[in-house]
Amino acid sequence: MTKKRKHQEDFQKVKLKVGKKKPRLENATDTTFKTKAIQIPEQLKEDGVLPTQNRKLNIKDLLSQMHHYSPGVKHNALLGLKDLLSQYPFVIDAHLSNIVSEVAAVFTDKDSGVRGAAVHLLQFLASKIRAEQIAPFFPLVSAHLSSAMTHISEGIQEDSLKVLDILLEAYPALLTDRSSILLKNFVELISHQQLSKRLKSREKLSWMLSVNPNRRVTSQQWRLNVLIRLKKFLQAVVDGSSEIEDEGLQEQKDSPRSVRNPICISWKVRANNQQCIQLFENGGLRPKINSSFRLRSLTGVMDSAEKGLSSAENLKGFIEIIIPLLIECWIEASPAQSAPILGNLLESDSQQLMQQVLSIIHLLWKLTKRHDETYKMDLWLRMNYLVDFKHHFMRHFPYSLQETAKHKKKDSCKGNKYCVTSSNSVDHLLLNLTLCDIMVSLASTSTLQMDSGWLDMIRRFVTDTLQDGSKLNSKQVNRLLGVTWRLMQIQQNKVATEPLIKAVYTLYQQRNLLFPVRTLLLKFFSRVYQKEDLRTQRIRSSFAGWKCQVQDNSVNDVDYFSFLFSTLIGFSREELTSLQGIRGKPHISQSQLSPVRLYLTDLDQFLHHWAVTEMICHSLSTIPSQSQCFDILQTGICKYLVGLVVIPDSTAGSVLCAINKLLDQACILSETLHKFLASCCYSLLYFLLTLDKEDAEHLQKRDMLWGSCISALALLPRLLRLMLQSLQVSRICREELPVVAQLLRLLMQHGQLRSHMITNEFLVQQIIKDIMTLKSGEVQEQWLTDLHYCFNIYLASHPQGPGPVNTVY
Repeated sequence: MTKKRKHQEDFQKVKLKVGKKKPRLENATDTTFKTKAIQIPEQLKEDGVLPTQNRKLNIKDLLSQMHHYSPGVKHNALLGLKDLLSQYPFVIDAHLSNIVSEVAAVFTDKDSGVRGAAVHLLQFLASKIRAEQIAPFFPLVSAHLSSAMTHISEGIQEDSLKVLDILLEAYPALLTDRSSILLKNFVELISHQQLSKRLKSREKLSWMLSVNPNRRVTSQQWRLNVLIRLKKFLQAVVDGSSEIEDEGLQEQKDSPRSVRNPICISWKVRANNQQCIQLFENGGLRPKINSSFRLRSLTGVMDSAEKGLSSAENLKGFIEIIIPLLIECWIEASPAQSAPILGNLLESDSQQLMQQVLSIIHLLWKLTKRHDETYKMDLWLRMNYLVDFKHHFMRHFPYSLQETAKHKKKDSCKGNKYCVTSSNSVDHLLLNLTLCDIMVSLASTSTLQMDSGWLDMIRRFVTDTLQDGSKLNSKQVNRLLGVTWRLMQIQQNKVATEPLIKAVYTLYQQRNLLFPVRTLLLKFFSRVYQKEDLRTQRIRSSFAGWKCQVQDNSVNDVDYFSFLFSTLIGFSREELTSLQGIRGKPHISQSQLSPVRLYLTDLDQFLHHWAVTEMICHSLSTIPSQSQCFDILQTGICKYLVGLVVIPDSTAGSVLCAINKLLDQACILSETLHKFLASCCYSLLYFLLTLDKEDAEHLQKRDMLWGSCISALALLPRLLRLMLQSLQVSRICREELPVVAQLLRLLMQHGQLRSHMITNEFLVQQIIKDIMTLKSGEVQEQWLTDLHYCFNIYLASHPQGPGPVNTVY
């Protein structure tokens, strides 16, 4: 009985009493909490003021409809976007990222109507969006374009070419930056890789033209459409390269593309010691820096594949792929062997395809000219493609159209059997000239005998075209004169060149020539005159009475050397005498450390003098007795130039150029000539380092004068030492100290002068210490810090040196 009571006590029931509150359980949840409402009355106000189009849809509504599954909704959304953005252009800037991404995404849409609306909208946006605005989003656009070009659907591929046209027209530079991917896409549009069990490496897979019967156009028409875009793309690549010479007669200095992207440098700011600038060897648009480091682009480090056609390896690889395909296209469009004798007749469609083939090859040839090893590239092109070009291109040369000209245009081409203009405005004369330009670029003087057969065909065609009296436009004349000039360079004799010059003169005698055509002809004659061999001329100069005593009588034509010397100087004795009285700017450049003052010639006179100097040096270099020739030149310089206070800048540069090209181991320079050349070098370098940016005329002299001075200093170590010894900074004004410091930095950084500067390390160290002594007690300026740093890096770190310069503050 007791055990039962104890068991019940473990589970005792709590007795509740009436009127008492029920006790709270231990695991009960507390449900007593308070809430407060949050009111944001302005939260949705923004959507209410966004501009809308006629269907009352704003930009967000339209962009959201771009993801709809229905093609009709997406089509209407694209039309609505164009309507909205045309009414409210400011919306583009506010929603540029979303607009670009959504429009690019429908490049590969399955519905043709949606793709067509996207192309029209892209055309509208291209006129409203600048290149710098769309640049951050262009990788996305390029990726969608590449996806469309390689899509399995033929319709999407066709519409991708329309997108490509818009981007090439509006943003050529942004598109060509991704040439490595797009060029492969072009190849895949017209061909496919030929798989074979015999090929062990996939890198050696060959490409062959593909035929797709499902396209709406013929295979030949499709290839023509693709090649037209490829030609435009390569033209954009060529235009973006500032180092390629213009076609025809335009030299690099005359080409508008050679100054397409000028580097704006504030020389006045740097002359005032506020900033520093470094000049490297060779200068110009492509400085060659002897360094193992390369600047990294903002988008990251580029490998060889990302460099596109700017890499010689990539350019060769693309040429190896595309040239065989172009030859196959040419074979399909070329005429039959039963063509008439007076020129193989072509149909209009065939000629268009052949013109695009030649234009692409011509552009690729121009791209090869911008690489450093141009000679090796020319040999590679000749070795790989000359045989095929002769067999296929020159087999039916020259070509003419099968269609007859319209009556309205008969008079304009009267007498020219090659100048037949078709109804679709295809210029087949330009086809023949482009072919001539490609072929003559593969020939040279050393291969003249092997190429005489097809070169004679081209020479006859060029001569007949110049003499038949046809009216030619400036583009045709430019290409025609370019081929003529190349032929004259290949075969430099009177028998070959005289008929060509007479033919050009016959064209010049035509009445009512267009002004651009007449200008090109005059430039051609001017170029021929400047390149003419001066040895054939016997004109007595103002220095005809000058003579030089030599031991041997192997050089005895005094008049000949007198003419060459006076032409090299560029000024007569009377003119040089009259220049000695000129003082001050803007005609005189003067330094306190050099006894030679420079008379600044105008640009035209300088360029003409420099061109003549190169021919003079060539003429003097052909003389067998080089030591006697140099002695005569040295005697003339010492007699007529040494001692003059004012010397023209072109004369000083020409003398240094002649010394560089004529000096050999057997020649010995006198101490007088050494000192004179050292003074000329410092005067020219001081002039170049103190040029103003606004002085565009003299800035064009910089590369030629800089190259002559550096070559002379590298060739003559004694000359460099004398120039350094003349830098006595204690007797110059403080304004010239930064110029001297900048010159020392450039000389130390130059690869060709590095060993000579190390030899003169103690002299350079003394100059730097003198500069620091003059600047002691003042605030340390940036140019002085840079000078000290360059010395410690390039000279003081040399093991044979006396040690680093102690900084003086």
